[in-house]
Amino acid sequence: TLERTPKMTQALEIRALTLCKLNRFEDALNDASQIVKLLPRSSKGYLTCGKIFSFWNNPKGAYDVYLLGVKKVPKNDPDFSELLRREEKLRNKLDLPLPDVLKPENFQKVKDISIRNSTKKKKDSLLNGKDELSRNDLNFGRFYIPPEIFRHFFEYLSLAYRCKLTRVSRCWRSFLNHNRTLWRDLDLTNYPFISNPDLSILVSRSKDQLESLTLFNATKIKLTPTNLKLIRAMRSKKFKTIKLLGMSKIDFVEFTKTLEYYRASITTIVLESVPTTTNTVVNQILRTLTNLIKFSVAHNPQISDAAVTFKEQDGVKFQNKNLEILVIRGTEISNAGIQFIVNVFPKIHFLDIENIPTLTGHALVAISNLDELEGIKATGLGKSLITGQVQIDDALVNLLSQGTRLQNLVIQSCPWISNLPLMTFWNCKLRVLDLSSCVGISDEGILGMIGVNSCRDLTVLRLSRCPKITDITVIALADVLAKIQILDVSFNPAITDKSVIAMQKMSSLNIIELAGCNSITFFGINSLISLKNLVGSESVPLRLLNLNNCSGISVDGIREIRNLWPNLNLLYRFN
Repeated sequence: TLERTPKMTQALEIRALTLCKLNRFEDALNDASQIVKLLPRSSKGYLTCGKIFSFWNNPKGAYDVYLLGVKKVPKNDPDFSELLRREEKLRNKLDLPLPDVLKPENFQKVKDISIRNSTKKKKDSLLNGKDELSRNDLNFGRFYIPPEIFRHFFEYLSLAYRCKLTRVSRCWRSFLNHNRTLWRDLDLTNYPFISNPDLSILVSRSKDQLESLTLFNATKIKLTPTNLKLIRAMRSKKFKTIKLLGMSKIDFVEFTKTLEYYRASITTIVLESVPTTTNTVVNQILRTLTNLIKFSVAHNPQISDAAVTFKEQDGVKFQNKNLEILVIRGTEISNAGIQFIVNVFPKIHFLDIENIPTLTGHALVAISNLDELEGIKATGLGKSLITGQVQIDDALVNLLSQGTRLQNLVIQSCPWISNLPLMTFWNCKLRVLDLSSCVGISDEGILGMIGVNSCRDLTVLRLSRCPKITDITVIALADVLAKIQILDVSFNPAITDKSVIAMQKMSSLNIIELAGCNSITFFGINSLISLKNLVGSESVPLRLLNLNNCSGISVDGIREIRNLWPNLNLLYRFN
């Protein structure tokens, strides 16, 4: 194979040295000679031949090869000095005269010119900021790595390691600084102590390739006009994402100017837990960035309905049909604000309204008018106590009946929900259903849901802290849900080994949450794992099993499960 691919000189070198260790010196010399034929101006072949002659106890042959290499190989070869060193060592050992080619008048002058040209070339490369290294700079030992491959190595390193590598040498610093694609995604989530000068340096390295900027709880950074003006000066046509998480020092005057400058390219803005964010700023962002796809102002209790209320301009109502993801959890937006959102952003695909206790059934009725809604997250919805207002149950029935594209439904910690919505909706596209801490849900509701639409596409089902859920639900689901991958029935005291054994029928199930189910024993768990992880079984092996606070399983039982199934991620903690 090597003869058919003669460019594989590295493989030839390895084979030659291997044959040499086997005392097959003639075969080894044939491979080494082939390297010299393929690369006559490289020191690799001559060094390999010299090694073989040395192992063969033929120092004169090794000397002749090294001397030939000194004559043929250019002086700027990375291993030329090694050739000289070995030639001089053998010449002194054999007591041979200095050859003419190595006499000072013939050799030193050429060497000085070569070194001078090489140094000047490297200096010019650094000053001019060329986006590549010379062949000598990319040599690791004897092996040369092309720049286009060398660049990919850095893409797998974190931002911190790339910054450290800029201090290795001037050549590496030049290579990294001028490969702008390596700095296009500035995710500083794990670097809260970064300073303003550091941020300016990183932004300047990306130049016109900057695509995203993420800052998380950076206490030493204030997005000053200087930094924001520098971001605008980059003039990157690819700048799409800004995420500011837990930032308390932002100059919103320059920030809005920056957003307006990049209004054609920015598609994602996240301003979570930013106390200086105001309704005016949010309103201006939503009105200015018409290409915005995702917007989040989560955990900002100062945000109210004024942020999403848009006045008519010249008698024309404002409407943005590009926004698809809106996250407003933890704000003070009311039912009226949700109605404004539905009217202004009719193409929303995902809406997160968690932890807004002022929202009631009216909000869900308004959301049901979003024709393209695919996912909704709502936690802790309030109950309408005023006579004549829409109840949560009725609103949820309306949402489920009209939301024909709904795939993700997360409604947690809502004790006002009963079995009625589950028994009446017919949405067969639902993939994720989370009703955790909805204490009004019982076996009757789940069985009714199965009877109406079967939910055969359901992949995630969470029914934790629903005390009315029993083994009847899990046994019935096991016969229907062939695609389910995650099942959570934690902290339901009525779940026993019958449910665990029934889970064997769920062939795609790989994550099971059983924390706090005290009626479960070692027998049920062991039989489930044995069948799920059976060699040759069509069932997907378990990846994670949560048995925290399961008092029915002893420590010895947990230890035995871990010994039998070492690849299983088993969670067990008992308080």
